[in-house]
Amino acid sequence: MKMKCPSISVIVPVYNCERYIQACLQSLLAQTLQNFELIVVDDASTDRSGEICAAMATTDSRIRLVQLQENSGAGMARNRGMETATGRFLTFVDGDDVVEPEYLKTLYAQAILHNADVVSGGSQEYRLQKDGSYLLYDLVRLTDSVWIMPENVLLRIEAMLENRTNVASWGKLYRRELIEKYQLHFDDMPNFEDCLFNFLCLYYAKRYVFISATDYHYHVREQSLSRGQDLSKIKQYWLSGIKTLLACEQWMAGMELFQQNPELKQRIKAYFFGIFLKRHMLPVSKCYSLEQINQEIGPYCQEYFKEQQDFVMLLLDYCVMQQYQLKDEEE
Repeated sequence: MKMKCPSISVIVPVYNCERYIQACLQSLLAQTLQNFELIVVDDASTDRSGEICAAMATTDSRIRLVQLQENSGAGMARNRGMETATGRFLTFVDGDDVVEPEYLKTLYAQAILHNADVVSGGSQEYRLQKDGSYLLYDLVRLTDSVWIMPENVLLRIEAMLENRTNVASWGKLYRRELIEKYQLHFDDMPNFEDCLFNFLCLYYAKRYVFISATDYHYHVREQSLSRGQDLSKIKQYWLSGIKTLLACEQWMAGMELFQQNPELKQRIKAYFFGIFLKRHMLPVSKCYSLEQINQEIGPYCQEYFKEQQDFVMLLLDYCVMQQYQLKDEEE
């Protein structure tokens, strides 16, 4: 008897989040849409995350546990999940986040209704407090109802450059056929791996839809990999940002649209670089001086930006000073 293909493959990359992973998986198992598979990729965790996932896999047949032998980062874990997936659509949930019971049902219904390749919802952003509790910090939505992006790719790119889209991998539903047709994947880097992936999805999707639902609970922890306030991570952040710019340059070099629009190519690179500064560099600037930061990244900045190094460093200096000003105002 032929098994029914799941409507959705939910891919959860897991690395050392033993305090959060059970709540994450429980929120997914409680979905009102039942026809899904839950692919949990344990990225060689060194805490009890893998053990917790394995125990939960014995309680529900929808959980498929993939255990990696070496830690390779969230992007590579998602790639492994995509290789394993059999669902019509894919969605990614971080191992320390949770979702509302209607999360999958809402995204799937909109994908079917609009014949969408990508459906993107909003989120509720929670920040970890000193007492260990989470406080609702922001409600993020890009539309008040339903926004179907224009088919014209130039208009889509303009919308992206105007910050009317987002580059996060969570909170979205992707048609697996789109991923496989264009062989889309996450690049091998420890941070910033979702920006180029989502840009290519925006470029290739025939129909890209934003909805107002905020069923995804995004948890911000300063000690997490993407936001850790650790001077030793600055090199890691910086090299991830540069690698993204290089990969983007390489892809655009082979596309006629960007060969004919070199200015657009530069604007896209500037857009990615701005996100990189905000997401990965500014959190570090809360704890370290400008001199310390510049000393760590100076050589790599010179290697990539060459004659533009002084301008880039000045831009970073400005961003850091803005961060100091915000910190002073909060105090």
